[in-house]
Amino acid sequence: MHDLLHELAQFVSTQECFRVAGDEELLFTIPETIRHLSVDTSNLKVLKKIGKFKNLRTLYLYYKEDDQDLDDVLAQIFKVSKSIRSLYIYAPCLKMIPEAIGHLIHLRYLNIFQTLLPRSLSNLYQLQFIIYESGQLIPHNFLPRDMNNLTNMHYMQLPWDDFSGMHRIGKLNSLQQLDGFYVKNENGFRIVELEHMNELHQLRIKLLENVKDAKDACRAKLHDKRNLIDLSLEWGEIRNILDADLDEMVLDNLRPHNKLRKLRINAYMGARSAIWMNEDHLIYNLERIQLDCCLEWQTLPPFGRLPFLKSLYLENMPKVKRLDDKFQRDDSDCVFASLEVLHIERLEALEDWFDSTLPAADDRLFPCLIELYLKDCPKLQELPSLPPKLTKLEIDNIGWKTFNLLQGTSNCYIISSLAAIRDLTIRNCGDLIYLKGLKYLGTTENSQLILNELIIKDPSVLLMEPLSSITSIQKLTIKGNDELVSFTVETEQWFLQVSSYLRELNFISLKSLQYLPSSLASLSSLKILCVREVPHLQLLQNIPAFLEHLELSHIESLKCLPSSLSNSSIKYLELKCISVQKLPDLPPSLCELHLVYLHGLDCLPSCIPRLSFLQKLYINMVPQLRELPELPPSLCLLYLYHLHNLDCLPSCLPSLSALQELHIDMVPQLRKLPELPPSLCVLYLQLLENLDCMPSCLPSLSSLQKLYIYRIPQLKELPDLPPSLKSLSILYCHPDLKERYRKFVGSDWHKIAHIPYVNLPT
Repeated sequence: MHDLLHELAQFVSTQECFRVAGDEELLFTIPETIRHLSVDTSNLKVLKKIGKFKNLRTLYLYYKEDDQDLDDVLAQIFKVSKSIRSLYIYAPCLKMIPEAIGHLIHLRYLNIFQTLLPRSLSNLYQLQFIIYESGQLIPHNFLPRDMNNLTNMHYMQLPWDDFSGMHRIGKLNSLQQLDGFYVKNENGFRIVELEHMNELHQLRIKLLENVKDAKDACRAKLHDKRNLIDLSLEWGEIRNILDADLDEMVLDNLRPHNKLRKLRINAYMGARSAIWMNEDHLIYNLERIQLDCCLEWQTLPPFGRLPFLKSLYLENMPKVKRLDDKFQRDDSDCVFASLEVLHIERLEALEDWFDSTLPAADDRLFPCLIELYLKDCPKLQELPSLPPKLTKLEIDNIGWKTFNLLQGTSNCYIISSLAAIRDLTIRNCGDLIYLKGLKYLGTTENSQLILNELIIKDPSVLLMEPLSSITSIQKLTIKGNDELVSFTVETEQWFLQVSSYLRELNFISLKSLQYLPSSLASLSSLKILCVREVPHLQLLQNIPAFLEHLELSHIESLKCLPSSLSNSSIKYLELKCISVQKLPDLPPSLCELHLVYLHGLDCLPSCIPRLSFLQKLYINMVPQLRELPELPPSLCLLYLYHLHNLDCLPSCLPSLSALQELHIDMVPQLRKLPELPPSLCVLYLQLLENLDCMPSCLPSLSSLQKLYIYRIPQLKELPDLPPSLKSLSILYCHPDLKERYRKFVGSDWHKIAHIPYVNLPT
């Protein structure tokens, strides 16, 4: 929204809507007729004045301070502003909402953060929405026991995974979403609680092994819930006693209405599908199916006949042998006609895609499939051809010896659809010796395979058709190979073949590799090169002239970098866990430099001051580094971490007119900070054991907004702070410092009282 329009909207709505941001006590300017109020402050006095607004309908409170009086202030607000319909409270230090919230008898919407709820909440019978945001583990009793009195409740967003459910939740028969119904074998928690909850749109039932009588599952009457579109049925994955027959009968009796669109079943131990899952008309509208950890399931339902199914996820079902063995229609029908995403993982017994009687007409199989993920299916047979619209394919630990990259049936169809594949990943397929593909297509320009990304383990895959003929690929990753030592001549030629298109090249987790491709310097289009976890690589040859991003990480045998580095176009350089003792001159184009865990490096190159484009410099765990060179005036961010021998900062620091952030962490020998540039916005100081004073320039840093001081034990006082400061944190410092700035009573509290956010634990 344009500023003028925003101002106009504020002016027009002044009598009804108002927003307060900051600690100034401006509430006297707000008309008492105000109905919608937002307050973001750290000043409790501002909150105290809200109590005069009796006509409030909406109240938004954002208060981060740890103040014991907050409970009383909120209680007073609730007693006066009884007409509130919508309430949002963000106060992380608030332990419990005051009981006085019971006065808000008209409350419809409540959004709170990480606090206990009072018993009086269960008397707010008009309440329809509760959103409870939790940032950590919560006690099991954070909800009042009588919450089931709120019969008008439509929606509850609660941390269902962190507590064991709500007693007699079945009384909430207006509820539309229930993401955690925990079945227990005790009154108030049995599955029959669901019987009359017919407004549910989304339902997740957990611990179904506690259903001891299959008739109880029938009494849940899922088939009567016409609005239910999302259903999750979950048994416990760890069970002392398995009763496959009971699991089967329970699932039979949990038949949903045929309007269901999403279905998930987890840890079901029956050997067969539910009876209702084999009836097309009962699962006709399903769009997403997910089956997990169903270890005994042997025969899947006829999912291939579902006309609207778009996503199918099958994981950890070791006894399933076929994806669909019930397809018996005439040749004109498609199998999985609308399926777009197919994810199959850990189906160790899976052998065939379909019943062997199914005619293998290629264009009938997965006509709309876009993404295919296959992992840990060692017995699975190869597809006759790839689906025509497939764009992303990943295979991992599949026992295929050949792999058909053709798509479709007729030559014309193949040529037009082959280019659909863009992302191809092949991992841990040691038996793969042949890729079928382009050799069948002739040399038509449109028949060329074009990939965005290819991830492989064995480079020999690159020499198989059609990859051996490919010319257009943007990103290649070779990873997870412990045997690869070097690249063959044929592979080197392949790299030259794609040199005009390859933009990103990654070598990752190659534990035996000693040599990178010698053709690396000839990759004229390469912009990004990442070499990570290649411990035996000793030499990095000349790098491509137009490379912009270079990352060398965990290469313990690499002792030097190529001199050609200084003539490159690199903008981003990261060196981490390598054994270099000296750096060559760096490229003048460099914008960002990361030096991490370089234990042998004792100085930075002399070219640093001349890097006129350098904006970000990160130095972390370079223990031999004793001093920094002069820094370029272009620098915007400087991060200094874990530098145990650095005892001073460069004298040029005040002249760095572009510097906005300075982070100094665990530099124990540093005793004094130099003057700082007025452009500085963020100053972060942590674990500086010998620092005993702050620079005298601090009051004049007119751009400083955030100051963080953590574990600086010798620091006893601060100079005056600039009026621009918006956030101040002082944690675990000298006790005198804490006493000086103690809220309201400290001798120097007045020096920081103007700062909107102060984190100084009492």
